[in-house]
Amino acid sequence: MGSYTSMTNLATGDLVPETDMDTIRTNIEYLLSPNHSVIKRNNGTDYTNTNTTWAAVDGTNLAATITTHGGPVLVSVNVNVAVAANMTVYFDVYYDGTSYTAGHANGIWFGNLASTATVNPVHFTILIDGLAAGSHTFTLYWKGSAANTKTMFSSALYGTAKLSAIEL
Repeated sequence: MGSYTSMTNLATGDLVPETDMDTIRTNIEYLLSPNHSVIKRNNGTDYTNTNTTWAAVDGTNLAATITTHGGPVLVSVNVNVAVAANMTVYFDVYYDGTSYTAGHANGIWFGNLASTATVNPVHFTILIDGLAAGSHTFTLYWKGSAANTKTMFSSALYGTAKLSAIEL
């Protein structure tokens, strides 16, 4: 994909040379080529922790980095979670190290989960606006209301953990 090129102003009656037509085509391709990243983790093992404070699920392998043009970014999360004892599980997305919810205690998604063999699907989508053009990293964070074990599945048995980011 090429880069966006500013064009000269044309007046009525001006001929459009082939080089300008090439620039128009390259600009359209640039604008229609989305910047995106989709992370699907199937580790064969699952993520677990007992944190009661925000922690990255996996800051290396479950973080999406894209280079934007300065447009809004749609971030989507699809995971399956289970808990060892009754508790509330919270999720948030950090972008460039900043919490999407600006430190709101409940994050983006939270649910009271029962201590059973139930696998609980978690899905949410957020729109992050106001980002400057450049590289941005989106990372999934979580915590629990108690220091009990929570598990986010990343295996073939209960599905992959998915995090995606796409500039609109």
